[in-house]
Amino acid sequence: MLTAERTQTVTVTRVPDTRQWVAPRPLPAAAVAAPSAAVKAPRPHGKPARRVVRTTRRKSRLARAVQALTWRSPMTAAVLLGTFLVTLLCGYVAAYARVTATGFELSVLRRDLRRTELEEEALRAELSRLKQPEAVARRAQAMGMVVAPPESARVLPADAPAQAVAQNNP
Repeated sequence: MLTAERTQTVTVTRVPDTRQWVAPRPLPAAAVAAPSAAVKAPRPHGKPARRVVRTTRRKSRLARAVQALTWRSPMTAAVLLGTFLVTLLCGYVAAYARVTATGFELSVLRRDLRRTELEEEALRAELSRLKQPEAVARRAQAMGMVVAPPESARVLPADAPAQAVAQNNP
């Protein structure tokens, strides 16, 4: 007695846009155990039917495009070049901002230096004006000071300060 067995042929196909191998879903156990009376006619030229079964949700165009990138593709090279150029531009802008800030700080410091130099010059001119003997005499007379008579002035030898201190302290 011959028994009819139904075998399952699994055809693995390659999906061209995702570069993944996808196997069809297995037949339910009831379909394998009980063969159906209807037999499908073979396809012309003896080619088996290809069936692609998606097991997950289809990805967006962007996700498929990113997945399709390889290291040798022109798109990868363009993305890497673009990323490099943007990074280089950001570095240039940051350096330019630092140079501009440093230049501004330098100009503020130069302005402060010039103002300080002018103040110093004014103070030196006032000091030289106040040191003139006529100006000193006028201020002394205004404070009620008188000129000392010549006999009240004593000229001491070089070692005199030490001797004067010793005489004043018994």
